Amino acid sequence: MTIPSGRRETSGRKEVLFGLIGYEIFLAVVAFLGWTLVAMDLNIFSTTLPQILTSFNIPTSYSGFITSAVFAGMAVLQFLLSPLIEYLGRKLMFNLTLLGTAIFTGLTIFASNVFALIGVRIAADGFSYSEFPAGLTIVQEGVPGSKRGAVYGFVQAGFPVGFFLAAVATSAIVPVYGWRAVYLVGVLPAVVVMIARSWVKEPDRYKVFKEIRELAKRGQMERQRRSSRGPLSNRIPSKPLSSPTFSFSPRTSAGRT
Repeated sequence: MTIPSGRRETSGRKEVLFGLIGYEIFLAVVAFLGWTLVAMDLNIFSTTLPQILTSFNIPTSYSGFITSAVFAGMAVLQFLLSPLIEYLGRKLMFNLTLLGTAIFTGLTIFASNVFALIGVRIAADGFSYSEFPAGLTIVQEGVPGSKRGAVYGFVQAGFPVGFFLAAVATSAIVPVYGWRAVYLVGVLPAVVVMIARSWVKEPDRYKVFKEIRELAKRGQMERQRRSSRGPLSNRIPSKPLSSPTFSFSPRTSAGRT
């Protein structure tokens, strides 16, 4: 079993831009768009919170408490979601994080009180921040090692771009349509990006490590099964023998004195 090293294979590569092939550019673009959308969602909440509190007849002095509650719940959710990148796969979590962000961003529109608002924002922001490790991991394992720094910089540029778009959308939409309408801006583009991500491939490195993990798990289960047979099971090898440990040769016996 060979573990992919992440080094660029020159044979068969048709480099399109900056030493990257077409799929690697596509991967960087969809990761950049994901970062842009989740950053936009995060900043939309920050900029619309005063209007939301006013509509709920809650003093704006409570904004610090609400923001702290959202960030605390978001941290817990991210602790739960991040390990799933290793067990469910890079591609699946790459899509689930953006899907969760889109769903709960849309549900923010229907929040009728501060407790519902905190609940949907914990979920939306938790999935948003989980998009960052999911995106960086799949990009790291999908592009050549010599190009990762440049690609990382490109992907992370989506964060300030998202903040800029959120400010523009909030300024243009909220005065006319109210704070609820602006949350649709984060939902509709996310659907388009998720459709594009259906062409993303599971990285070869993850496939190999997943196979290694499954083989190790089967080996552990086999040892447990053998140990459950009784005291004599300790004499049984941990893996089956592919050939006898000794052989009897008539010629050797005949030559002995």
